[in-house]
Amino acid sequence: MWAPDGLFRVTNPTPGTGIAQSIVTAFAAVSPLVTLFNGNAAGGASIYPDYIKLICAAAGASSTSGQLAAVLDTVDRYTSGGSLLTPVNANMKSTVASGAVVHFGAIVAAAATAARLTGRDTIKTQAAPCWVVGDEIFIKFGNTDNTFGPTNGAAPNLYPAPCGQVVVAPQSSLLVYLWNPANAATPPSWELEMGYFERS
Repeated sequence: MWAPDGLFRVTNPTPGTGIAQSIVTAFAAVSPLVTLFNGNAAGGASIYPDYIKLICAAAGASSTSGQLAAVLDTVDRYTSGGSLLTPVNANMKSTVASGAVVHFGAIVAAAATAARLTGRDTIKTQAAPCWVVGDEIFIKFGNTDNTFGPTNGAAPNLYPAPCGQVVVAPQSSLLVYLWNPANAATPPSWELEMGYFERS
């Protein structure tokens, strides 16, 4: 059995209360929704993302689709904004702490240094407002099989977003982008659950 150094979860602080993202209508390298920086020292544990779940808490006014990208980079790209979230070890027998620094929401990031685009998806296309309160986006890393699901709908639904496996090396970052074409004055808000492993 594969034994990671740590098995971690990150969630927003209050169940049922979302965190707003920025109004982003096209891909912008400086406007991710999630940044995960591996703060472990060089030679230390790498981070292996498992999944990200997003639950819509507020629909973004006038948006007509939801678009996703995942990017790796060799530096800490986080600059400001969003909420700093605290990882917890999901193994109650373990006291290992996470080396990850996770921000979520209306983030401002630095320009790319050595960015690698590792994932891309059109999640949903729907007449405005695209998102419905209760919609869930499920991003699964490392499994692109059996990922069929809806791509639109006016009732809350689960939208799968498969993404290939990525490895976040020490002192590197994973950035997840969600942009919403035609979004206007009110951005979507989301609850977050993220799972990942750390292993030397």
